[in-house]
Amino acid sequence: MGCVNSTESASHSKMIDKIMRAEAKDDEKVTKILLLGAGESGKSTIAKQLKIIFREGYTEKEKSVFVEIILFNILKSMKTLVDQADIFGYQVSPENVKNADDFRAMTLQL
Repeated sequence: MGCVNSTESASHSKMIDKIMRAEAKDDEKVTKILLLGAGESGKSTIAKQLKIIFREGYTEKEKSVFVEIILFNILKSMKTLVDQADIFGYQVSPENVKNADDFRAMTLQL
């Protein structure tokens, strides 16, 4: 083991104390939230809304992922409507027959 100068040790200790005080001061500015709830109760939605409101919002990459998911959900819902119209015996209006046929033939995968 080496010999440590007490002056070096004291200045090193003061530097560590200063860093710790600065980190503690930064931690005072942080608010932490614990979201509890059953599955599908909206915890992620709340977290996303807080990010939009109080932080920088979404990155371009995150936005493009959400756009893809939203478009998928729209197409899936439209296909479901057409499929269910067939099951319940509803007629598709003549101007929408081609679009309905396209949805019937569509295979969706995200």
